[in-house]
Amino acid sequence: MYFDITSDIGGTEDKWIPVDSVYRRSLDVLLEEDGLDGIDPDERAELNAAWQLLDPWPDAATGLSRLHGRFVVAALSNADVCAVINMSRHGQLHWDAIFSAEMVKAFKPDPRTYAMACRYLGCDPGEVMMVASHKYDIRAAGAFGMQTAFVARPDEFGADASPDIEYSDEFDINASDFLDLATQLGC
Repeated sequence: MYFDITSDIGGTEDKWIPVDSVYRRSLDVLLEEDGLDGIDPDERAELNAAWQLLDPWPDAATGLSRLHGRFVVAALSNADVCAVINMSRHGQLHWDAIFSAEMVKAFKPDPRTYAMACRYLGCDPGEVMMVASHKYDIRAAGAFGMQTAFVARPDEFGADASPDIEYSDEFDINASDFLDLATQLGC
């Protein structure tokens, strides 16, 4: 549902809704489909925000710290800024900057999201590396002219899913986790 809603919104500001609203719409549909539509609004709001308290991947904080020693490290997310702040504080993830699709009212993979991050960083796209476990995201960043790094996350969508985690020559770097990425980048 997330991809359906964000794709439908596309890059039109008049249709823009925060990603928190995307999640809430999806949650409401799922609860109704499962016969759980009797959950009150306060409980729905709490359930909708629960993902902000997920623990990060075990390698994330240490890997980001190693990268931070040599590079500017910024988050570029489709999540709302406040959600990225909450997740970062909970997971002890330290960024030099946080950029969000809400800042430009266009969800990734819209090129305006990558352009906005490069502009705020004061860098040309070729001076910035987009790191992600979602290939659609780094493919779009690469098409925009950014360097790319794929981090394989076999459990990204749960134990029963089978995400595409194959390394590919289309990316500048393929890494097993953020520690591997830091090592490959000389950190």
